[in-house]
Amino acid sequence: MKRKSIMILFIAFLVLASGTVLFYNRKTKRTAPGSRGILEKAAVGSS
Repeated sequence: MKRKSIMILFIAFLVLASGTVLFYNRKTKRTAPGSRGILEKAAVGSS
């Protein structure tokens, strides 16, 4: 039971993290092209 709740929390955290990455990707399209590529790779990998 405890393990299941930890997994659910972990998945929820991953979803939130990928969501924020995508959100900041749109915001910082011009300011940080270098980090944008890394963030896009992370977003594609998680989704």
